Amino acid sequence: MNVTYPTHCGTFSNWHPDDSTTLIVLISPAGVQLQHLDTNRIGAFMTCASLSNAEALDVAGRLNQALRGERASNPGDDEERPHLLVTRTTDGEPYRDGISLSIDTSDWNRDFDFPMSTGTAHDLANLLMQAKDFVEPAAA
Repeated sequence: MNVTYPTHCGTFSNWHPDDSTTLIVLISPAGVQLQHLDTNRIGAFMTCASLSNAEALDVAGRLNQALRGERASNPGDDEERPHLLVTRTTDGEPYRDGISLSIDTSDWNRDFDFPMSTGTAHDLANLLMQAKDFVEPAAA
């Protein structure tokens, strides 16, 4: 058995009250792992993405760009798959602005979209920024 104790972790909820998707972030000396859990489907569906230190910092930077109202510098369509995308998003009643983190694996059955409030996006960006202090350079 291999037991891991993350240095930092966070759990974030989707902003829709009737949507039970969750994003879990685990930061350890070995790297950063994003776990997206979707219990809305028949049975639970989970996507795990392992990020290097540089990738975690890149996603945090793009979240901060979107929070400032700028267009996030996402990878282009010709980018190797899979990759994470950060976009600004809105929701209807009541109207609100937010940020969406999604994964593009070129398999829409497995891709996820995680819309969140700007406060949640700010907290997520701050947590991902901590990777630079805790991920060992050899793992990054």
